[in-house]
Formats: sequence, C-alpha cells, structure tokens
Amino acid sequence: MELLERDEPLDRLRAALASAQARQGRVVAITGEAGLGKTTLVRAFLSGPEIRSRILRGGCEDLGIAEPLGALRDLAREAGWTLPEARLASGRLSLFSDALAEFASVKDGTVLVVEDIQWADEATLDFLRYLSRRIVDQPILLIVTARTDETRGRSQLRRLLADAPSDIVIRLPLSPLSKTAVAALARAAGQHGEGLFQATGGNAFYVTELLRNPGTKPPLSVQDAVLARADRLAPDERRLLDVVSIFPRRAEKALVLELVDDDTSAAIESCLDAGILEFDGENLSFRHEVARQAVATALRPDIRRVLNGRLLGFLEQRAGAGPARLLHHARATEDVAAVRRLAPEAAAEAAALGARLEAAQYYTLAIDSADGTTGSDLLEEAAWATYLVGDNRRAVSLQTKAQKLHKAGADLVREGDGMRRLARFRWGANDISGAFEAATAAVRMLTKHPGPELALALSTVSQLQMLAWQYDKVEPPAKAAITLAEQCMRPDIVCHALNNLGMSRSFSDIALARADLSRSLEIALEIENPDHAARAYGNRAHMEYYLCEYAAALDIATKAAPYLREQELDGFFVYNSGLRARLKLHSGEWLEAGEIAREAWSRHEDFGFVLHPFNAALALLALQIRIGAKLEVDALDYLSGFDSPEAEAQRLAPYALLIAEMAWITAEGRDEAVDLLLRAAARSPIVEPVANVHLWLRRLDPGVSVPDLGNAPEPYHLEAAGDWIGAAGAWAERGAVYDRAMALAQGDGLSRIEAISIFEGLGAKPVADRVRAEMRDLGMTPRRAGPRASTMQNPAGLTRRQMDVLKCIDAGKSNAEIAEMLFISSKTVDHHVSAILAKLDVSSRGEAAAKARADGFI
Repeated sequence: MELLERDEPLDRLRAALASAQARQGRVVAITGEAGLGKTTLVRAFLSGPEIRSRILRGGCEDLGIAEPLGALRDLAREAGWTLPEARLASGRLSLFSDALAEFASVKDGTVLVVEDIQWADEATLDFLRYLSRRIVDQPILLIVTARTDETRGRSQLRRLLADAPSDIVIRLPLSPLSKTAVAALARAAGQHGEGLFQATGGNAFYVTELLRNPGTKPPLSVQDAVLARADRLAPDERRLLDVVSIFPRRAEKALVLELVDDDTSAAIESCLDAGILEFDGENLSFRHEVARQAVATALRPDIRRVLNGRLLGFLEQRAGAGPARLLHHARATEDVAAVRRLAPEAAAEAAALGARLEAAQYYTLAIDSADGTTGSDLLEEAAWATYLVGDNRRAVSLQTKAQKLHKAGADLVREGDGMRRLARFRWGANDISGAFEAATAAVRMLTKHPGPELALALSTVSQLQMLAWQYDKVEPPAKAAITLAEQCMRPDIVCHALNNLGMSRSFSDIALARADLSRSLEIALEIENPDHAARAYGNRAHMEYYLCEYAAALDIATKAAPYLREQELDGFFVYNSGLRARLKLHSGEWLEAGEIAREAWSRHEDFGFVLHPFNAALALLALQIRIGAKLEVDALDYLSGFDSPEAEAQRLAPYALLIAEMAWITAEGRDEAVDLLLRAAARSPIVEPVANVHLWLRRLDPGVSVPDLGNAPEPYHLEAAGDWIGAAGAWAERGAVYDRAMALAQGDGLSRIEAISIFEGLGAKPVADRVRAEMRDLGMTPRRAGPRASTMQNPAGLTRRQMDVLKCIDAGKSNAEIAEMLFISSKTVDHHVSAILAKLDVSSRGEAAAKARADGFI
C-alpha cells in the first residue's frame, strides 16, 4: 500500500542521514502507538536511492524477561562482527567502546536501527545511551522506535534521550492517518471507506488489516481482523503461522522447517503473498507485532506448550542460543526443571552485562521455581541484585534466608559477612536500628577471624554511624578497618573507611575532612571502583553543602556529573543532579534549578522509594513553594515517607525545613511544621547539621530560644544572635542570594524592603507577599525602595525574571514552554514578552533575541 502523510518524517530522516554522513551523528526517535507505521516508515527510508551507508538492524523482543544486549547481538551479527563477550571481564564500557569503533569504521557511515525499545533490557538501554552520547562527531545515524502509548515505552525513551546532546536528537512522533488518507487508501483498494476511519482511528495497521479483510464489518478489533484472515488460510498455511507466532519477533527459517515437519515452501510463499509474513533471507516474521500476538494468543494451550517444548529442544542442541531465550521457551513449555536450571544462568549473564532489572527478575524466577533446595550463593546473589534495583525489603528477606543456611553450615565467616550485607540492605529499607544490629553482630562474629570480611564489617559500622550523624563514634571502627584493610592489601576497603572518617570530621577538622575525602576519591579512581568514587564525590559535595560553601559544593557536584553519567550510575547521577538543583536555588539560578530538578525527578518511577530522587524532590518542591506554582504531589508524598520513627535526621531535617518554609509562606500548618522541626532536631545527635532547623523554629515561634550552635557555619551564628545585617553579609559572601534575602527579611523596615526586592527579582512573589504581611503586622510600611538592583544593573532595564524569559526566547521556546519552564502562567509570560519588546524597542521576539546578543547581555 501507498505510504501516505509521511513526507515530512522521511525528509527529516534524509536530513539526519546527510548530517551523519558528514560525521555529525544523529539520534532519531520514531514514536507512537502500535500500528502507526513506525517500521513501515523506517523501511521506506532505508529503501531510498540516497542510502549508500551500511545498514544494521536490531530489535528488542517481547520476551517474558528481556534478553540482555539482545539488540546489540543483532547489530553485531548483521555487521559480521563477533561480539567480544570476553571483554565483559573488564567491564561493559570496554565492550561498548569496541562496538562504537566497529559501527563508526565505515567511511560512508552506518545506519543503526533498533526497534521496539519499550522492550529493551537494562544493558541494551545503557548501550544505546552510551552510543547516543558519543556519536556527535561520528558517521552514525541511530534510529530507534518506541511505542509511547505505553508507560514503559515513554519511560524507556525518556531514559535513552535524557543524557544525549539535545542538538543531535530528532524526535519523530507519528500521528494516525487523516480521514482523507484513509479514504484514499480505501479507493486504491477498490473499496468504499465509509466508517473505516471511525473504526480504526486512522491507525495504519488497523486500516490495512480491515482493507485486506473486506468481508468484516467495522468496527472490529484488529485481533479479530487478523484471525479472520488467518482462518481463511489452508491448514498447512495456518499451522505455519502458529509456529512462527511462538518466536518473539522473528523466526529462523531453519528452525521453523524442523518444527513444521513437512515441506512448507508453498505455505511460506502463500503467507508472504498474503502480506501476513515477511522474509529477510534468513528469518520469517509477522508484518506487525500486533498480528503475531493475536495469532499466539489464539493458540490452544496444549499446542503452545508442545511447540515451545520442541523449539526448546532444538535450541539447546544449537550453539549460540542464550539462556534468556531458552528460558523464555522453558517457561512457555511449563518445564519446571528447565526453568530451575536456566534461570540462574540467565540471571548471572544479566548481572554481568549490567542488566540490573532483568537480573533481579531472573533471580526471583530462579528462587520461586526452586524445589526448596536453594543454596546460599544463589540467595546472596539474588539479594544483591534486588538491592541494586531498590527492592531493599526483598533483599533483606533473601539475605535472611541465606543467613539461616550459613548458620546451619557452621560457616562463621560467611555468616558474619552476610550480616554485614544484611546491615546494608536494612539501611536501604529504612530499618536503621536493624542495620546497626546486623553490623554490630557482623563485627562480633568476625572478631576472631581478622581478614577483609572483618575490615568490611568495621567500615560498615563506621558508615552507619556517619550516616546517623554520630560523628564522635566513627573514628575507632574506621581506623581499625583501615589498618586491617592495609594488612590485607584491600585499597577498596581503605577507600570506603576514609569516606566515613572524612565526613565525620566535617565540623571538627575541616582541612582533615577534605583531605580524607579527597584521598578516598583518589583511591576509588585509581582502582577503578565507580561505586566508591560516586560515594566519595557525593559525600565531599554534601560536606561542603553542610558547611554552606555552596560554590565549592556546586563545583564538586558539577565535576562529578560527567563521571557518573560515563559510568552509567543512574541512581548516583539523579541524586547528584538533585543536589546541583538545590545549590542553584541558593545562588538564585532558579531557571536552571527548575530544569535540573524537573528532569531528575522525572526519573523517580525508575527507582521507587529509594534515596536517589531525594534531592530532586526537595529542590522541585522548594521552587514551587517559593514561586507559588502547583505542587508536585508525588514528590511531597515521596518525601513524607521519610517522616518515620526509623528515619535518619539527614532525611527528616531537610523535609522538616521544606514543610516549615511552606507553613511560613502560606501561614498555614504552623503547628504541624513546628512539631516536625522539633522531632528533626531531637533526632540529630549533633547540633551543627540541624542549625537551620533551630532558626526556623524561631521564625515560626519567636519565643523559642536557639541553643548553642557549636561549630555550625558563621551565617547561622549571626542570625541566631539577631545580627540580620551580619548574616546577610555572610550569605552574600557565599553567593547565597535567597538566604541573604531571608536574613534581611528578619531585620528592620529597610532590610525587609530590600528582601522584598530580591524575592520579586527571583520570581518568589508569595515570599515577598509574606514579608509584606509581616511588615504590616509590625506596623511597618511595605513600600518599594526604588528599582531593584538587578534591574538597575541591566543595560536595558530588564528585571531578573524578564532576563529569564528573554533567554528562553533566545532558545526558541514558545510562550507555553516558557511558562512550564519558569513555573508561571502563559498570561504572565505574555506580559513579560510585551515588556521586553518595549524596553528593547523592537517589534518581534527574534529581534529581541538578536538585539540582546548584539548588546552583549545574553
């Protein structure tokens, strides 16, 4: 059938190819619901006369659990390149680097097509993300297709494109065919199209099926349409369809012939002529996945089991069939013994490839299908895999079962090391007291067995004490761990313990703290341990944050970001992004803070209730509260989960500060906020990290006295002493614009008027209104003090908010996009744009951007 209404996407694909052939790589994402013609569009493009590049195709299959790196294996096979899986011993990045070199080796460029990434496994998605960040100067065009009518498809696509350079990404969302196009297709098929558009919604696949099956009456489900065509086939042709349908995505012809048992040449030709199947020279496949699923679903259960069982037998006799594929057919056959045998193999392969989610699913399958004889090794591997994907409660359960086996086997060292693991899992499940109990037990069990296990247990104890802000207790176990680790020649354990030790000295010996943390990072990078390096980066940045050295903290977090992205440490990257957003809120860079926080928080569904989105939720909600935007309810619900009897002060305190600020701005919920602040203060063993908690208690209740703040940063001491001007100056020295304004808002009339000016310049109108209300209550006149400093410093007299809008105009954003980015209404954006045009004396948005650039203030 004719390809209608796809000229624009074809043109954009051709332009992307031209860029790639000029060594300016591109990523094209073709998206839409199933049946819109994503694959048809790709095929039409690849069959064009302008294609002189090498074409490699791969895809992700709808297996019960995805096969790790399935798409990369396809691409390698098409390239005639033997995937060097041995390279996995040195890490996935080595394998990915080899793949990039291979795909970039053709002078005329390479077109890589990866279809159906909604079914991509973690390792494949990591590979595509790796590729998308490195093809900017390579002759590679990467085309991916995704079903975005499904939540998983949207999530997978977002994760793929999040880190890719925005200027190389081309999004091609496909729309359904118009009523006119559907009518044209009907006329070309010699049929009347009345009711066809209404029955199909313009879905190209549904239209095609109903036109090829004219005996049916719309509206019908596409499954009925597909099966109606299949039922009219001869028995041998229908049997062929049944066999092909049990293969996810494509079926090797040689295997199909073995399963059918007789000459199928004529049946194959008939199905090809009918447009139901396609053949690429080696593999048979349905023209559309929806059709395959329809036929597979209609199979009688007993026939499905028999076919899958025979296929499993054939595959096991052939080299190259991975455990994931074998396991898929074993499950379909309901062969419990085969599932028990294959699931651990598939899990180990997935774990080695970094397919964390799939590894956890395979391990779960392995244990659920076991006959009660699950070994401790499998249980511990499963516990670690589930911990890595954030399912800490299941990790605790699995490790607890492993502990019983260690105990029954009288293996004290394994039992002690298992208790150390259990401590980590319990901490992740927010069972803090249980974590301490397990870590202490681990040390007790291993005391008479000095070795790396004991060193790890001691370091774990020091880590838990550091995380609980019990800084006075960290040094003994940390130093003991370092001594033993050095004897065992385990620099990784030294690195881990130094990290704990450095953080514990944050307020007592800052120079030594920085030295410890810097050395911890150096060791982690030297031994190429990304997990320890990420932790060292994170703790160093957070230490500077606690010291209110925001510029230093932002510098460290900014340097960490590319490393975390390079190492594919998604959780750490999201956590770090949230911290950067919080730091930019302090410095008044709210436009950037909002963008970073929104992007980081958009990943929260990928992790569940774990710590990774914590900073992003805080930053996003703080911004929304201050500018009066609609609150992200999911983020608020997530943070409220840390208000529990077990929660550490380092989680409860920031949440309490957020709720306190919201109560102060809105003049609602004061009592609840005070109660939360009091509990946060009581939860911390030391006063320094919760100094701001005590200051907010006084802001909400002026009669409350502030305790001795110890070695807390200077601005807190000045504000506690009532020196508003001094505190404002100290915040200014740290570049903390918002904090400076909050200090001024506690002072005299002129100070408060200046604070109002700063708040309004930031776009924090609710905060400015709150200060005005307090001034009226105190009998002060909340008048303006003249033009804002930011306005006076701008050559065109633009306010800070107008500059934010102008930057968005320069970036080509629409008013609706600007409103979303700045958390303001479209009407407010209209007012700002009008003011900008008037102040710059221009008549269009383009002229405004050009003049701003010419005058040098963008």
